[in-house]
Amino acid sequence: MSVDNFQYPYGPLTVDGDTYTVDFLTKDPSRVTRAIAQLALQKFFVDKVFAPSGTITGGAVLYEQATENDLYPNRDVQKVEAGAEFPIVSFDRSAPRTAQVEKFGGKFAVTDEARRRNEVGRVNRAISQLANTIQRKTQAVAVAVLDAAVAEHSRTASGTSWLDASATIAANQLSTVGPLADLTSVEQSNAVQELGYSYNFAIMNPQEWRNFRLAAGGQVSDARALLADSGISDVWITNRKDAGSVYWLSQRQVGELGYEVPLSTETWRDSDGKQQDWYQSFVLPICYVTDPYAILETTGHAA
Repeated sequence: MSVDNFQYPYGPLTVDGDTYTVDFLTKDPSRVTRAIAQLALQKFFVDKVFAPSGTITGGAVLYEQATENDLYPNRDVQKVEAGAEFPIVSFDRSAPRTAQVEKFGGKFAVTDEARRRNEVGRVNRAISQLANTIQRKTQAVAVAVLDAAVAEHSRTASGTSWLDASATIAANQLSTVGPLADLTSVEQSNAVQELGYSYNFAIMNPQEWRNFRLAAGGQVSDARALLADSGISDVWITNRKDAGSVYWLSQRQVGELGYEVPLSTETWRDSDGKQQDWYQSFVLPICYVTDPYAILETTGHAA
């Protein structure tokens, strides 16, 4: 059995020319890994949400979560007279937490006939489907981690209906209802917290993105301009996020993402004499929230 490991981030596939053969892909497992990596990265946003972690060993990570008092000490500084002793300031320290590594992967077979006949379409479909599945699973885990942090720390605020706003012509829209009202509400909440975060990234379901666009004028440029006006530089549109609410967060400050084992491919000859080779790709990712106050959910957008 041969094994290929590919370091984080997954990295691009580089091939001379614009086609490749089944034989090219199956001679070396690293080529399968690179093909899967290229496809998986096309809509990979998890590394935009989480910062890269350090080395992952032992199947788990020990980390601390910041609290809302982390920006300031428990005691304020005081006026100090000449020759007087300075007051002692103290700080909150949260209890350590652990996050467990999970493994995701799958395998497919390439028959000798497929290799001889260069049935590249069949192999490409297998690679594409495996890449899509690995990507979907990794992103689903990341969103679930955010969901848990939002619920635990009550990082939720009531928003307004983007559905109603999307059906209202611009001349009749109220500034207190719709995307603009919610964006300014998020800005206000962040300013009131005084925790030093800058919300510059959004995660939303395709339903919310459509209603946001329509309420903002219909064009993607209009929607992105409205987001940019509030400091939101990018948006991740994904089915992994439940419809009806939106996550606003400080990019790469909410937590960390790492890999105990990066995207890897194993290959071996079928031991049952079926004249085929197996290709098995897998990844062991881990992500966890270190700063739960770097994210805020607004709800009620589909009402």
